Amino acid sequence: MTGVDRSHDACQLTLRNLERFGVSARAEVVEADAVDYLSRGGERFNAIIVGGASEEIEEVISLARRCLLPPGGTLVLNAIMLETCTRAVASMRASGFEGVECTEVIVARGGMYASQGTAMIARNPVFVISCRVGE
Repeated sequence: MTGVDRSHDACQLTLRNLERFGVSARAEVVEADAVDYLSRGGERFNAIIVGGASEEIEEVISLARRCLLPPGGTLVLNAIMLETCTRAVASMRASGFEGVECTEVIVARGGMYASQGTAMIARNPVFVISCRVGE
C-alpha cells in the first residue's frame, strides 16, 4: 500500500495512524504531489483511492486509466463539493471506466435541542465516486 500526499502534516498523521492500527510494515507514505508521483510510471496498482485532488481530478483519472490500473482495477475518489463529483463522474465515463457510481455519505452528531431532546446535526456530506477498468 502506498499513500501519497503533498502535505507534510498529512503524511505524519498517516504514519501515526498506520502505527496505531499495526499496519505500518505493509505501507509506505510518500510526501509528493500525487500527479507528479503517479506520472513517473513503472508501478501498477490493483486499487487507487484518491481524496483532495479536486484541482487535478481529470488528470488523476486519466493517469489511472491509461497506465496505473490493470483490467479489473478499481478507482475510488472522495469529494466534498458537488462540482468535483460531477467532474469526476464525467471524466470517468469519458475515460472508458465501467460501473461508475456515486454514493453520498452524511454523518450527523447528536446534541441537545432546546432541552427537549437530541437533534442530529448533519456534518459536511462526502461523495464517494467509484469505477473499475473492464476485464
